[in-house]
Amino acid sequence: MPGVEPCPLCNRPATFTEISHPIEGKRFDCAECTHFVIDPAAEAHLASLPEYAYTEQRRMLSELARQAAPGERLVIREPYPGEKMSSTPVNGANRITSYFE
Repeated sequence: MPGVEPCPLCNRPATFTEISHPIEGKRFDCAECTHFVIDPAAEAHLASLPEYAYTEQRRMLSELARQAAPGERLVIREPYPGEKMSSTPVNGANRITSYFE
């Protein structure tokens, strides 16, 4: 069931839906950041960052989400054990990865 809460990337009100594919997490629809998916570990990591890192990482991820091609969405999640990191560098990149799907 859809809900409304602050977007974890821009802090504006956004709708979200709990999902289980492609990952367990939330699909956000935000007027600023468009559409993206985030897992609970990545969302908690963003919220735990010091303000200077939090602001920069959110800005970078928001920009990435807006760059999605039509029909694509940004997926933000905790890396799986042993997984090679994405080529998109962000502050605290060892804690989250992002890619388009």
